[in-house]
Amino acid sequence: MFVSSDRDQGSFNDYFGEMPWKALAFSERDLKKNLSEMYEVSGIPTLVLLNSDGKEITRSGREIVSVGAEYFPWGPAQMEAGRKAQKEREAKAAAAAVAKEEADAAAAKADGAVVLRRIYGRPGNSPMERLAGRDSVYEISFGAFDTFATTNRSISSGKLYFEVECVSVGRGIAQVGFVDEKFTAGPGDGVGDDKHSWGFDGNRVCKWSNGSQQYGKSWSDGDILGCLLSLDDKKVEFFLNDESMGVAFEDITFTGSVKPAVTAQGRNYKLRINLGKELKYSH
Repeated sequence: MFVSSDRDQGSFNDYFGEMPWKALAFSERDLKKNLSEMYEVSGIPTLVLLNSDGKEITRSGREIVSVGAEYFPWGPAQMEAGRKAQKEREAKAAAAAVAKEEADAAAAKADGAVVLRRIYGRPGNSPMERLAGRDSVYEISFGAFDTFATTNRSISSGKLYFEVECVSVGRGIAQVGFVDEKFTAGPGDGVGDDKHSWGFDGNRVCKWSNGSQQYGKSWSDGDILGCLLSLDDKKVEFFLNDESMGVAFEDITFTGSVKPAVTAQGRNYKLRINLGKELKYSH
């Protein structure tokens, strides 16, 4: 039973439209409040399990769902076994995903492509498809703040330009741009979250480098973001559908070479990154 914390009826309709179960009507705000107080809901999502007569089983339903119904009635021994099995499944899936990414990267490099590799995020959580090795085009469905960067394209002088097509950017955030050799990604840290990276987010409409500032225009599905780095001029500029949004960063200080990188997360969030020669625009 879905009990919504959405802010309006439209958001409720959109979110619930993807669900297979029943829901408390959005108009029942008082009942929703009472339920939240009754079960001490402090964050979302929260999953409470009840038995057939309404007696509470647990408020840790999310963990139980993760271990599986086969560990019913979810006592301490069953939960310990379930957690162990879950970790084993995740380890196998992660190893398989890493192996596939390495194979895809090797095949792309053999084709003469610019290789885009995950540098932070759970392998397998964000499928990466090598659409056309020689064209160096990658379509990525992002999971939880995944970061990708090129492994065989970087510059220490001159200009570097690449494009990102917004395939599905309605719900989520992104930080798209460039990183130098000292950049590191981690939980909650992506392109632009330190002084060794420079990025743009068309959802929050801001630029990122060791913090954020308002900049540029919002993007929509189908838009193309152009990312231009000029190390000789020490500046970064972004274009939306070939229209300059102005110089985002100037007098930048970089360590070693600089390369393209992308961080993003969201529901059904997808970007198509073009690192090849067949670009829609050129700068």
